[in-house]
Amino acid sequence: MNFIKRLATLVYVTSGMFLGTFIILYATNRLDYLSVTRFFHFIYFDDNLQIVFMLLGIIVLLQNYMIYKYYSVNVHRDKIIAFDNPSGRVTVSLFAMEDLVKRVIYQLPEIKDAKATIMATKKGLRIKTRLSLRSEVNIPEITSKVQGIVKKKIQDIIGLDEPINIAIFIGKIVLEKSKEKSKEKKKDVILDDDSSEPTVPFHGYRA
Repeated sequence: MNFIKRLATLVYVTSGMFLGTFIILYATNRLDYLSVTRFFHFIYFDDNLQIVFMLLGIIVLLQNYMIYKYYSVNVHRDKIIAFDNPSGRVTVSLFAMEDLVKRVIYQLPEIKDAKATIMATKKGLRIKTRLSLRSEVNIPEITSKVQGIVKKKIQDIIGLDEPINIAIFIGKIVLEKSKEKSKEKKKDVILDDDSSEPTVPFHGYRA
């Protein structure tokens, strides 16, 4: 299937380049008007050329349909997940699931920032998460913890036993200063402010 998609894309790009080049050459008078007219005249009256160009037209229509289906219909279908209840069919937006995953991850104090993308495939749900971690964390431990709570939350919410693949990408590790250092800096600032005040001799003395 991937080979067919690549072939359709190649044909689409090639035909687009050919048509664009033809228009540019014709508009800049690089192609003779009589030569173009004779070329279309031969196509119109030659049976073999008619068959060739008819097949070419069918190929162009098919590859346009395949590209539309791949980039429009499949994208829309991947943004929802549906399952059947005894009382009817239920459809859940994957955008809502992505927001749920982010809120679940944000509950962990080790996480500074998080982004999630969910795709519904025939093999189950694929979740890609991008995390920003605080500096004092164990990466294998926290990533395993994230995968566990996300998987459990989705299974509890949807109630499906389909496979859930959770891929995690660590995009940033935030270096945070300890509380003691920040307190010491605040004390230093206060002392500097006190020392900067001018001392007045005989303060409080009245003549």
